[in-house]
Amino acid sequence: MKKASADYKQLTPEQVEHYNHLANQNKAMNATAYRQWIESHTPEIIHEANLARLHLKRLGVNASPLHDHRQVKGVRNAYSFFYQERMQSGDLRGLKVAEAAKLLGREWKSLQPHEKKGFDDMASQDMARYTQERKTVLNKDVRRQPFTT
Repeated sequence: MKKASADYKQLTPEQVEHYNHLANQNKAMNATAYRQWIESHTPEIIHEANLARLHLKRLGVNASPLHDHRQVKGVRNAYSFFYQERMQSGDLRGLKVAEAAKLLGREWKSLQPHEKKGFDDMASQDMARYTQERKTVLNKDVRRQPFTT
């Protein structure tokens, strides 16, 4: 390893540029091959494989999920819409994320039901989107309703 480090330090800028170019080409080719391999399988198979990988991870095996752009995005609850809106407002700029999260949690708990209604409506729309996508992409029904406020 020390020899490889020493060899790298001896490279000219032109050689470094050449190797960077080759690395970028290989990265692009690998990304294309991975995308083609993923798309050669149905979304249902990728979903089942990711469930198996999750089970392996729980058993202590290092198994990362397969990334497939066709998979259904998870359902969001009302609080996540509230959190996103408040974070994007810029009012919390300069606060650490943990401090902002605590502040927003207290703010959420203090909201009246009629103030939460808009966020509940967004969550209901997202649940409808999720249910529809899960049916069309994975050919599965939603087994349970997520927690709502």
